Amino acid sequence: MPGAIWPMHPHKDIEGLTYVVEGMFRHEDDLDGPPGPLPAGSVQRMTLGRGAWHSEQNASETEPLRFIQMWIMPAERGLEPGVEQKVFTEEDRTDVLLKAISG
Repeated sequence: MPGAIWPMHPHKDIEGLTYVVEGMFRHEDDLDGPPGPLPAGSVQRMTLGRGAWHSEQNASETEPLRFIQMWIMPAERGLEPGVEQKVFTEEDRTDVLLKAISG
């Protein structure tokens, strides 16, 4: 939904992986994570080991947002929190296997 927001909320000892399918995805956190909305084709990894607060929203008031988000439990607890984001153009991600997230 255009303008939709998931307000600030906490997570701990979990890792999130997000792929933006369509639209502009905006993420904010208390970790000083990378700024700016992420366009379609972008990938984000959040490690929320020792805990962090974050919010997500559709950065557009008029266009829809579609994204795929997976949450996994890392093998270790209490990992250093952090956020990594990468933007891939359509050319970058067409007919190739990308190393999108490392860690």
